[in-house]
Amino acid sequence: MAEYSCNFTIPAGSTGGKLTGGFVGGTPNLQMGDRFTVSVVYPSTTGNPSVMAGAFVFTTAPDAPAGQSTATPFVFSYNDAFVCCLMATATGVISGNTVVYTFSPLEYIGRLPGKYELTFVAINNETTPPQQWSEDPEFDTSS
Repeated sequence: MAEYSCNFTIPAGSTGGKLTGGFVGGTPNLQMGDRFTVSVVYPSTTGNPSVMAGAFVFTTAPDAPAGQSTATPFVFSYNDAFVCCLMATATGVISGNTVVYTFSPLEYIGRLPGKYELTFVAINNETTPPQQWSEDPEFDTSS
């Protein structure tokens, strides 16, 4: 079982828009039992939310083969239904002059080979209107 990290940073002074970062070490090729964890770094210890919300949306990658039948390689363990959209929260932990939000890991249970894309949206619900940042790295489960 391998562990993969997908690390994002909110640009300093940003009130929303694009995250920087993605999968550490390039595009992972998940195998059965592999897990990946998403972390978001807020660039300051002032003005940061105590809790960051995260929206995980899984879709077919742009370079997926024409015969790929699923848009997501993840399923809920209790009913085997596809996980196309997942909402989660993470509590901030101060690290130096930044705050890091680490979401619970997602595990690939196998049997759905293909090329996928994660669209991740970090959401600060403690502002009005909520601030949002996003990025969409790709990953693979083909081999």
